Amino acid sequence: MTNTKNKVKSFSLLMLVGIIISILIKNEGMYDLANYHYYNAWAFLNDRSNLDIVPGCVNTFFNPIVELPIYFLINYFNDSQNIFYAFQGIWFGLFLFILSKIGFLFFGSERKGQIKTMFVLILATTGNAVFCQIGSSSNEITVAFFILWGFYILLKMIKFPETQTLKKFLLAGLIMGIGLGLKQTVITYCIASGITLMICYKYLKKPIKSVGFFAFGGLVGYLIINGYFMYKHWILYGNPFFPFLNGIFHSPYFFDFNYRDTNYLTAPLLLPIYPFIWYKGRTISTSQYIDPRLMLFYVLPLFMYFFMKKRIINDKNNQ
Repeated sequence: MTNTKNKVKSFSLLMLVGIIISILIKNEGMYDLANYHYYNAWAFLNDRSNLDIVPGCVNTFFNPIVELPIYFLINYFNDSQNIFYAFQGIWFGLFLFILSKIGFLFFGSERKGQIKTMFVLILATTGNAVFCQIGSSSNEITVAFFILWGFYILLKMIKFPETQTLKKFLLAGLIMGIGLGLKQTVITYCIASGITLMICYKYLKKPIKSVGFFAFGGLVGYLIINGYFMYKHWILYGNPFFPFLNGIFHSPYFFDFNYRDTNYLTAPLLLPIYPFIWYKGRTISTSQYIDPRLMLFYVLPLFMYFFMKKRIINDKNNQ
């Protein structure tokens, strides 16, 4: 009973923190809100298919489901910004909560574990990529919650094999699939989670079935959110992923190649020093991202390697 009360308190506290921070920083001001976030939801609810001539460029064809909360919040609370940001802060609170669950999974829920988990929360949420999107319409934190939730379920079953059931693998995949359906840019995390499961097959009681149920759950979750729009795009344009992957489906309504946004890609030769470029404030998005911690994390393992190597050599010489 005490454990349940502690979880409720932790959840309530982190939700409150998420809401307060969102209200205080008032982050919304992104170009994408004016470009397509509000429009996509409005167009979906008012059946504007084939009436408007692609006002948001390729973004016009993104799944509008994830945009609906922003649409209704703007419609009903446009003159009450604090209420708007309070609702948007709920996603950040959920993000903090699931991140804390992952932290406790690694470090335990005792005093030391709580301190380490708090450090993890601070480290994760003060990154520029997270902090500048708290309360905003980017929906990155929204889908991050679903990905981390599914990932937490997988981590817990790997750490405690006795808790493994095929239903839980299905559930983890379903949750991640929902996140993928809402915003397909998180596909890298879904694929990485599946590969990680296969790598950790020794920790799975039924490796093939577990991975299969996870993948099937992901497919179901994705289709629940995105299946209707895939069907709609297939009927209208002959490409379920329109306008993407058109080099495969060859829709006559778009250029015959697989479109991708290359505006902020770094030259291959610069990849080894990418953290240092980011530190200098190179523009990698519509806003300026500066995060010196990436440079630190990049260099720290090298120092650790040489330090441990030197220590091992000294220990051998002293024997």
